[in-house]
Amino acid sequence: MPKIILIVDDSQTMRSMVSAILADGGHRTVTAADGYQALQVLYREKPHLVILDIMMPRMDGLETLRRIRELSSVPVLILSAKGGEDDKVLAFEEGADDYVTKPFGKRELVARVDALLRRSAIRPQEQFEGVISVCGGDIVIEAQARHVAVQGTKVKLTPREYDLLHLLALNAGAVLPHETIIRRVWGYNYEGNIDNLKLYVWYLRRKIEPDPKQPRYLLTERGVGYRLMK
Repeated sequence: MPKIILIVDDSQTMRSMVSAILADGGHRTVTAADGYQALQVLYREKPHLVILDIMMPRMDGLETLRRIRELSSVPVLILSAKGGEDDKVLAFEEGADDYVTKPFGKRELVARVDALLRRSAIRPQEQFEGVISVCGGDIVIEAQARHVAVQGTKVKLTPREYDLLHLLALNAGAVLPHETIIRRVWGYNYEGNIDNLKLYVWYLRRKIEPDPKQPRYLLTERGVGYRLMK
């Protein structure tokens, strides 16, 4: 089945051009002219990937990216005329998965999109609803408020701990490889830093597990990654 790709850009010409390029690559596209429309389409269509411009009216791309990351771990590729190193670093820090500078080559764009889709461990139908219940109902996440309760008791998490738990919850039952988690939670600049990931898994277990030394919710798949129970 063709993947659904959301294209967010205030230029109708750019939206049409990128849509045509990706359609030739076998994908189905949906579009939005600004960040507010993008969030509406995100809820409705549940795309497999988002292509996002930075310079847009009403809500710019970085703010849109922040809003997306509060609700979803869908891969996001920034497509922008802003090509400075600081611009790219900021986008990655906000949760972008890749960055392409305008003007761009058609083959490069398709290749980067396909690579992101291959690497992504996110299930096509992510849970975009406001409440996510996992681990047999023992852990409940209110995504919009970023609240977490374990067996009915509210647990205070740091922003990074929450992002890690939220990503695992969106993929409950599936094993997420170390590098996939690192890219989604920390960004490309942290690739290979598995020790940092292990440290945050320990932090998180201390807050959500009855016995952190014998976890029953957040499980280690040795040599591969981590899995949160459904």
